Amino acid sequence: MSLIDSFNLQNPWRAGQPFSVDGFIDRDILKDIVPWMYDEDVLVLLGPRQSGKTTIIKKLIKGLINQVNNKAIFYFNLDDEILIDLFKRPEDFIKFIRVYLPEGRAFVFIDEVQRVHEAGLFLKYIYDIGLNIKLVVSGSSSLEITAKVKEYLTGRKKVFRVYPLSFCEIVKHKGQIPAGLFPEKTDVKKIIEHQRLFGEYLLSELKDFITYGGYPKVYLRKEPEKKEAELSEIFSSYVKKDVKDYLKIERVDVFNRLVSLLAFQIGNLVNKQELSVSLQTAWVTIEKYLKVLDETFVIRLLPPYYTNRRKEITKMQKVYYMDTGLRNFIVRNFTGLNARADKGVLFENIFFTERIKQLKEPSSLGFWRTQAGAEVDFVLIDGEKITPVEVKATRLNRPKLTKSFKNFIDAHKPEDAIVTTIDFCSEITYGKTAVKFIPLPWMVLGFAQK
Repeated sequence: MSLIDSFNLQNPWRAGQPFSVDGFIDRDILKDIVPWMYDEDVLVLLGPRQSGKTTIIKKLIKGLINQVNNKAIFYFNLDDEILIDLFKRPEDFIKFIRVYLPEGRAFVFIDEVQRVHEAGLFLKYIYDIGLNIKLVVSGSSSLEITAKVKEYLTGRKKVFRVYPLSFCEIVKHKGQIPAGLFPEKTDVKKIIEHQRLFGEYLLSELKDFITYGGYPKVYLRKEPEKKEAELSEIFSSYVKKDVKDYLKIERVDVFNRLVSLLAFQIGNLVNKQELSVSLQTAWVTIEKYLKVLDETFVIRLLPPYYTNRRKEITKMQKVYYMDTGLRNFIVRNFTGLNARADKGVLFENIFFTERIKQLKEPSSLGFWRTQAGAEVDFVLIDGEKITPVEVKATRLNRPKLTKSFKNFIDAHKPEDAIVTTIDFCSEITYGKTAVKFIPLPWMVLGFAQK
């Protein structure tokens, strides 16, 4: 197949052929991207493989088809190696665009841009030459893309992080709960009202979501064995393509063992020295591989919140997986949540990941732990305001606060505090702090309203 044949096959609208985005699940991030479509900045979609970047790009194209000349829209998916030759020199690429669109604005979408040699320089050249070309690119967030694209496009880009589906997006897609009933996360009265109608349904959906995660292909599969097969393919693709081809990991065996060790340690402090000893490799190698896993959206390290360096932990971070389905695949455990010993840390993990998906600034989340061992799972940080959050996987039948939670409130005197539960709703006052007990399913739905 020739380069032109591949291009035409990827761009059916240019020949007036039908173009649809089958099986599209509404993504909240679209409302953030669309307002920038007519701006000058390069739009960069970063995220793990199979998180939905290509589908989002095609949805953007679908929207443009009814607004601009179809010939002005160019799409290149560089998983097709035939098209790579077109990206060896930016001059040749620009010439190709102008042959098919001699004048006017071109909307150019480049999928898997990490395949372009020196992608940052390539995009900078096209942007700086000023030929009225709008660039929208996606990458699997290899370190090369994250570092070099950001470096060369300083002041010229808007970066959007595309995570796997959120719990809120899945609930909306299934349509069993009217969108108008999604409460603000702190509106306890409304949650109590709707808990009677939808509480059991939401908890069941959340348990399935925790077990298999939010990768779109996994979610769309109905049978458990097919969900597990999709997760296997996603992990295999990551190891074979990102780890070996793009990230240039020298010790793939050590890297894979680190991935497994961390999967068994979610919710725990990361001790790099202990990992170094366990894996019999240098501390600096552990540091590098942790950064790789973080930058490629496999894990996320949560920093501590502290105000007293002498009494509180200030350096060690906690680790969580960005998709619990992928984590469960790595530990080879898809047992129902009720029968699992790791139920508690999985509840913590899902709170963390769903919060991260909604945050503009990841630094606005932390955890608290003292040298004496007192701990609060999470601290939400909004400017000067802080809100401690305790995640419980056990059922409550009355309001109950742990000693550590009380210690934090006594020390920091927050205006609000939250205890997430399985299905218990209530609100009490401890000192001058309003403590709200909110079921986890409603809590993570409420994030989308912020």
